[in-house]
Amino acid sequence: MAVLRLLSALDVARIQLYHFKAIIIAGMSLFTDAYDLFCIAPVLKMLGEIYYHEDSIGTPILSTFYAIALLGAALGQLLVGYLGDRLGRRRVYGICLMIMVLSSFGCGFSVCTTRKSCVMASLGFFRFALGLGIGGDYPLSATIMSEFANKRSRGTFISAVFSMQGLGILMSSAVTMSVCSAFKNAGERSSEKTRAEESDIAWRLILMIGAIPAALTFYWRMRMPETARYTALVEKNAFQAEKDMQKVMSVCKVSQVEEDLPEEPPCSSSSSYKLFSRRFFSLHGRDLFAASANWFLVDVVFYTSNLLLFQIVNLSDKPATKVAAIVAACSTIPGYWFTVYFIDRVGRVKIQIMGFFFMAVVYLAAGIPYSWYRSDHGYTSNKGFVVIYGLIFFFSNFGPNTTTFIIPAELFPARFRSTCHGISGAAGKLGAIVGTVGFLWGTKRDEEHKDVFPDVKRVRIAFLILGGVCIAGVLVTYFCTRETMGRSLEENEEDEIITRMSSADELLPRRQKETKNNFSSNNKSSTMPALKVLSALDVARIQWYHFKAIIVAGMGLFTDAYDLFCIAPIMKMIGHIYYHKDSIGTAVLSTSYAIALLGTALGQLIFGYLGDRVGRRRVYGLCLMIMVLSSFGCGFSVCTTRRSCVIASLGFFRFVLGLGIGGDYPLSATIMSEFANKRTRGAFIAAVFSMQGLGILMSSAVTMAVCEAFKNAGEGSLEKMRAAGMETLAPPEADIAWRLILMIGALPAALTFYWRMLMPETARYTALVENNAIQAARDMQKVMSESILSQIAEDTSSEPPQQPPSSSPYKLFSRRFFRLHGRDLFAASANWFLVDVVFYTSNLLLSQIFTFSNKPLNSTNVYDSAFEVAKVAAIVAACSTIPGYWFTVYFIDRVGRVKIQIMGFFLMAVVYLAAGIPYSWYWSKHEKTNKGFMVLYGLIFFFSNFGPNTTTFIIPAELFPTRFRSTCHGISGAAGKLGAIVGTVGFLWATKHDEKEKEDVFPDVKRVRIAFLILGGVCIAGVLVTYFFTRETMGRSLEENEEEDEIGTTTAAPGGSLSANELLPRQYRRCLRQECYRPPVLKMLGEIYYHEDSIGTPILSIFYAIALLGAALGQLLVGYLGDRLGRRRVYGICLMIMVLSSFGCGFSVCTSRRSCVMASLGFFRFVLGLGIGGDYPLSATIMSEFANKKTRGTFISAVFSMQGLGILMSSTVTMAVCAAFKNAGKGSSEKTKAAEADIAWRLILMIGAIPAALTFYWRMRMPETARYTALVENNAIKAEKDMEKVMSISKSSQVEEDLPQLPSSSSSTSSSYKLFSRRFFSLHGRDLFAASANWFLVDVVFYTSNLLLSQILNVSNKPHNVYDSAFEVAKVAATVAVCSTIPGYWFTVYFIDRVGRVKIQIMGFFLMAVVYLVAGIPYSWYRSDHGYTSNKGFVVLYGLIFFFSNFGPNTTTFIIPAELFPARFRSTCHGISGAAGKLGAIVGTVGFLWGTKRDEEHKDVFPDVKRVRIAFLILGGVCIAGVLVTYFCTRETMGRSLEENEEDEICAYSSAPGSPSASELPTITTQAIVF
Repeated sequence: MAVLRLLSALDVARIQLYHFKAIIIAGMSLFTDAYDLFCIAPVLKMLGEIYYHEDSIGTPILSTFYAIALLGAALGQLLVGYLGDRLGRRRVYGICLMIMVLSSFGCGFSVCTTRKSCVMASLGFFRFALGLGIGGDYPLSATIMSEFANKRSRGTFISAVFSMQGLGILMSSAVTMSVCSAFKNAGERSSEKTRAEESDIAWRLILMIGAIPAALTFYWRMRMPETARYTALVEKNAFQAEKDMQKVMSVCKVSQVEEDLPEEPPCSSSSSYKLFSRRFFSLHGRDLFAASANWFLVDVVFYTSNLLLFQIVNLSDKPATKVAAIVAACSTIPGYWFTVYFIDRVGRVKIQIMGFFFMAVVYLAAGIPYSWYRSDHGYTSNKGFVVIYGLIFFFSNFGPNTTTFIIPAELFPARFRSTCHGISGAAGKLGAIVGTVGFLWGTKRDEEHKDVFPDVKRVRIAFLILGGVCIAGVLVTYFCTRETMGRSLEENEEDEIITRMSSADELLPRRQKETKNNFSSNNKSSTMPALKVLSALDVARIQWYHFKAIIVAGMGLFTDAYDLFCIAPIMKMIGHIYYHKDSIGTAVLSTSYAIALLGTALGQLIFGYLGDRVGRRRVYGLCLMIMVLSSFGCGFSVCTTRRSCVIASLGFFRFVLGLGIGGDYPLSATIMSEFANKRTRGAFIAAVFSMQGLGILMSSAVTMAVCEAFKNAGEGSLEKMRAAGMETLAPPEADIAWRLILMIGALPAALTFYWRMLMPETARYTALVENNAIQAARDMQKVMSESILSQIAEDTSSEPPQQPPSSSPYKLFSRRFFRLHGRDLFAASANWFLVDVVFYTSNLLLSQIFTFSNKPLNSTNVYDSAFEVAKVAAIVAACSTIPGYWFTVYFIDRVGRVKIQIMGFFLMAVVYLAAGIPYSWYWSKHEKTNKGFMVLYGLIFFFSNFGPNTTTFIIPAELFPTRFRSTCHGISGAAGKLGAIVGTVGFLWATKHDEKEKEDVFPDVKRVRIAFLILGGVCIAGVLVTYFFTRETMGRSLEENEEEDEIGTTTAAPGGSLSANELLPRQYRRCLRQECYRPPVLKMLGEIYYHEDSIGTPILSIFYAIALLGAALGQLLVGYLGDRLGRRRVYGICLMIMVLSSFGCGFSVCTSRRSCVMASLGFFRFVLGLGIGGDYPLSATIMSEFANKKTRGTFISAVFSMQGLGILMSSTVTMAVCAAFKNAGKGSSEKTKAAEADIAWRLILMIGAIPAALTFYWRMRMPETARYTALVENNAIKAEKDMEKVMSISKSSQVEEDLPQLPSSSSSTSSSYKLFSRRFFSLHGRDLFAASANWFLVDVVFYTSNLLLSQILNVSNKPHNVYDSAFEVAKVAATVAVCSTIPGYWFTVYFIDRVGRVKIQIMGFFLMAVVYLVAGIPYSWYRSDHGYTSNKGFVVLYGLIFFFSNFGPNTTTFIIPAELFPARFRSTCHGISGAAGKLGAIVGTVGFLWGTKRDEEHKDVFPDVKRVRIAFLILGGVCIAGVLVTYFCTRETMGRSLEENEEDEICAYSSAPGSPSASELPTITTQAIVF
C-alpha cells in the first residue's frame, strides 16, 4: 500500500525547482556527447594538416575515428544500463560523469607531438573510454529523469534533458571557431615550426574545454538521491524512498491519494520472472524490438548526416565549423525545443512517425536532384542545399532522434528499465556505426575531385537509401510502438497489469473501476440487441438500397477494369507518339503494367487494415477520391516531348491510382457482405464485382470513340503527313487523345462520391466491433425499411443485462488466429494468387496475340492501332467476360462458391491445354484461324468470371470475423495482385519478340505455347487448392462462417448404393497405366525418334524411375492427407490426376524433336506417378475399413489383383493398336508411316485412362469410411448413417447389449500421442519397419523383373519394324500375365484368409529365392543358344517368379499395412511403407539396367551374361532377406478386427480403471464402427 501511495504521489507532483536542476545535471552527458560529435570533425581536419601535411587522412582512419567512440558508447550503454538496474541508478551515475571528464582531458593530453601513428592511437584509446562514459550516461539520464518526473510532463522533462545536445553542438562550434581564430591571430608573426606547435596545442585545447561544464556538475550529481521508484519497487524500501523524495521536492501527502488506490496490496509474485526469460519476451519483446529497431534506424540517419556534414557541405571559403553552427542554431536546436513543447500534447508515436516521414521526403528531395545541386560549386547552389539539408536535422530532432531516447525510459518495469534502455541505445549506436562507416566508404572521393565533393552518383544513392531507412522507421513505429503519453510508468508496464494483481481491475483506482463497471454493464445490455440486428440483416428482404449499394460499391471495380483495359491501347498510342519507329521496350511495358498492380496490392493491405481499425465508412470515400484525382493526374502527366518524363509521370499517377483501387477491393466486398442477407449475399457481392464488365466495355467504347473522333477531326493533318511520307508518325493532337481517354474513366466514379459519403457504417461493424447496437439499428433504419429494426431500437433502451458473448481476446496474426483462420486465409490468398496469374495475364496481353487488322504494322497510324486493340477487348467483353459475370450472379447462391470455383479452374485448364498444345497450328495461317482461336480464347474469360475470378472476391468477405474481415480480404487480394504481377511481367518477358521477328504481328509461337501450358498447370493447382482447403459459405450467415464460433461441422455424405466391386476398376486403371507404356512404348519411341540408335541406359533408367519417384511422393503426401482430411476428400483427386496426366502423356508436345518429346513425357509420367502413389494407401485403407474381419484380406487382395487385368489389357491394347496401324500403313510412304507411328504410341497411352475415367462418378459418390468418421472425427451417428446408405448392417441396438461399460477416459487416452512421437515408435515402430522393409525388398525384385522383362527375353528372330518390336514385347508380357501373374493374384485371393498373411509372404519370398538361384546359376546355359527353344524354357522359369511374387509378398505387403495401424495413422503408415517400396523399385530397376548394360558386341541380342547371373543371385539374396524380416518382425493380422491389431488401443484401454478385458475388445469395436 505504501508503495502505491508513493508512486501516485510522484505521478501527481507539481513541477518544482528540482526538476529543472535535474535536467541540467542529467543533461551534461548529452552535452558532452554532442560536443565531441561536432568537434571531432574539425579536429580531424587540423590533425590532417599537422601530421599528414599534403596527404589527406585516409578513409580507414576517418571511419575508425568516427566508429571508435560509437563502439565504446554501445558497450557503455549495455554495461552501465545493466549495472543501473542491479546496483542502483545513483551508485554508477557519478562514475559515468567522472569517466567522461577524465577521458576528455585524456584526449587533450594524447601522447606524442611528432609521430602521427602514436597521436592517433592515443587519441583513439581515450575516445573509446569517452564513449564508455557517454554510453553509460544515456540509460541512466533517461531513467532517472523518467522516475523523477510526473506523468503529465514526463516527456517534456526527458526531452529537455536530451535537448542539451543542441547546446553541446553550438558550444563545440563556438569553441572551435574561437580557438582557431585566436591561435590564427596570435601566430601570424610566428615561424612555421612555432605555428605547427601552436596548432598541436589548439586541437587539444578544443577537446579539453568540452569537459569543463560536465566537471562543474559533478558535485550536484553525487548529491542526487536514489530515485523513489527504484528504492520502492526494486529495493522494496518505501519508507526510505519517501524520505529521499522529501529531501529534494515537495510531494503530495499520502492521504491525498489514498482514496484512489486499490484495497489489496500488490502480490509479491510480480517480480518472479527474470530478464530475457520466456515470459519477459512475451510481455516486453515487442516493445524492446520496436525501441531498438527505431533507435537503430534513426541513428543510421542522424549520425551519418551529423558527422558527415563537413564532407558534403562547402560554403565556398567559409569555415566548415561555421556551417555546423548555422545548422545547429537554425534547425537542430529548434527541433529539440519543438519536441519539448509538443511531446506531451501530441504524443510520442505521432511525433516519431511525422519525423521519420518528413525526413524521408527531404532525403528524396535532396537525393533525386543531387547532381543539379552540385552542378555549380559556388555559394548560391550550396546555400540552397544547406537549407534543405538543415530540414533533416530539424525533423530528426523534432521527431525520432528525441522520441527514441524517451520511449524506452517509459515502457519497461523499474527492475529492467535501465537495462532495456541500454539495449535500445546500443542498437542505435550500432546503427550509427553502420551509417557513418558505410557512408564514408560508399561516398569515398575519387582522385580527380577529392578536394571538392564525393562522387555525386554515390551520394545520391546514399541519400535514397537513407530515405528508405526513414520509411522503414515509419512502418516500425506504426506497427510496433506503443504510445506512453499521459500514463504512469506503472500503467505502461504490461507485466504488472497481468501478474501483479489477482485481477487486472485491482490495479485501477476506484473511480476508474466504476467507469469500467459502467462500460461492462453497457456492453452486457447491448449483447441481445446486437444479435437481433444481425438476425434482422440475415432475413431482410431485398430492397432498393441493396441495388443502390451495388452501384455505389461497384464504382471502384468499374474504375479498376477501365484502367486495366484502356492501358493497352494507350500504350500503343504512346509508342506511336513518343517512340516513333522504335517499339516500346519490354522493360517499359512490364513496368507500366506492374506499377498499378503494385499500388493495388499496397492499397489492399493498408486500407483493408484501416477498414477494420477505423471503420469501413471512414476510409471508403478516401479511396474513391484517390482514384478520381489520380485518374485526372494520369491525364495531366507532365511533359509533352520527353518520353522518359511522360512515362515516369504516368507511372507515378498509376501507382497512386492503384492505391485507391486496391483500397476499394476489401471495402466494397466487406460492405456489401455486411449489408446483404444470407440468402442472396453471394449474388449481391458478385453483382458488385460484375461492374468490372461494364468498366471493360466502357473503356473499349471510349477508346474507339475518341480515336475515331480525333482521326476524323484531324484528317487534314493526316493527309499532309501521308504526302510527306510520315503516315506512321502521330499528329500533335494525339497527345491529347490518350490523356482524354484516361480522364473520362474517372467521371462515373466521381458522380457516385456524394452517395458513397452518405452511406452509414455497416450494422455489423457498429454492433460487433464498436459494440453499439443502438446506433447500428438506427443506421439501418435510415437506409432500409425493416420493422424488426425499429423494435430493436426500442428494445435496447429497456433491455435488461444479459449474459455477454464469449470474449475474443486473440489478436490478428496471433497463434489462435492462425489456428482458427489460417487455413481459410491461405486458401483465399492462394486461390486469388493463382487466378490472377491467369486472368491478368490473359487480359493485359490480349492485345499482344490478336489483331483484326490486315494492315502491316509499319503502315498503321496512332488511332488505328489503338482502335484495333480496343475492338478486340470489346468483342471479348461482350461475348464472354460480361456473360461470365452474370452467370455467376445467377448461380452463386444456387450452386455454391466452391463448386463454381472448381468448375471454372478445371475448364480454364482444359481450354488452356486445348489452346496451347496445337498453338502453332492456330497461327500457321494468320488470316484464317484468328477467329477460331478467338472463340477458344474467349472461353478462358467466360470460365474465369463464371468461376474463380469472381468467387475469390466473394469468399474472403464471408469467411472471417467482422473485426478481421477487411484486413483478411485485403491480404487475399494483395496475394492476387502479386500473382498478377508475376503473370503479367513473366508473360511479357517470356513471349518477348526476337530481334529478327520484332516487326512480326505475333510473339514467338513456341514461347506462347509453353506459357499456355504453364497457365493450364496453374489452373490445375487452383482446382487442388480449392478442393482441399476452401470452405463453402453459401446459405450461412457471416457469423456462422466464423470458425471461432463453431464447435464442429458435419456434412451429410452423398446418398446412393455402393458395392465393394466398385472399388476395383480404379486399381485396374492404375496397373494398366503402369504397365502399358513400359517396354512396348519405349520400343516404339526408340524406333521413331532414335532410328538406328537405341535409347541409352540413362534415358531408360530415368523413364523407369521418374514415375516411381512420383509414386513415392504421392504415397507420402496423399497418405498423410488421407488421415488429416479424410479418405473420401482426396480419393477423387488422385483419380483425376491419373486421368489428366494419362491424356497429358498422349498429348506430349513436339513430334520431331526427341528431347522435347522425352522431357514432356517424363513430366506427365511424374505427375501420373503422384496420382498412382496417392491411390495406393487410400485404396488399401478404404477397402480394409469397409470389409469385415473374416474376409478383409480377400477383399483387399481382390482390389490388388486388378493389376493383373491391367497388365493383360495393356498388352492386348498394344498388340491391337500395333497390328491395326501396321496393316493400315502398308502402302504408305516412310514419312507417313513415321507420323502414324507417332500417333500409335500416344493412343496406347491414352486408352488406359478411359476405364478409370468411367469410374470417377462412383468414386466421388462414395461416403467416408465408418471407421474414420467414428474413430477420427468422433461422429458415430454419422458413421452409422453413411453405412446404412450403402450396405445392410446390424442396428446398433442389436449389439448394444453385448458391450461392456466403457470408461470415460478411454477416448482421451487412446489418442493422446502423436505421429512419430516416442510412444508411437514404441507401439508401432516394429510394425512400420517390417512393412516398409518387406515392401522395399519385394519391389526391388518385382519391379526389376517386371519392368525389365523385355530386356532379357526375345522370342522372335524375325527382323522387326516399329510395330513388330512393340508387338513382340507385349506378346511376352501377355503370356507371362496369363500364365503366372494373374493366377498368382487369385491364388492369394483364395488362400489369404485361410492360410494367413505371414505364411504366404514367407512362402513367396522363399520360393522366389529358389527360382532366382535356379535361373541365375546356370544362366549362361540358358543363353548358350539364342534361338526360340531355349528362350521359351527360360520364360517358363521366369514366369514362376511372377507367380510366387503375386502369390506372396507383392500382394501381402499391400494388405498388411492397411490392417496393423490405428485409424488415425493408417493411411499415413501405409503411404510410408509404399514409398519405401517405390524406393526399392527405383534401386532395383536403375541398378539392374546399369548392372546388366549391354556391351557393344552383343548390344542387339542380350545383356552381358555374367552380369545378369550376378544380378539374379543378388535378387535371390534379397528374397532370403525378405524371409528373415517377415519371420522375425511381421505380425499376423488374419481373423482379427482392425482394432485388435492396434496395440496402442489395447495397452491404453486395458490400463484404464474398469476397462474390459482384451477378449471384450471385438465387441467394443463393433459398437464403435456400428457394424
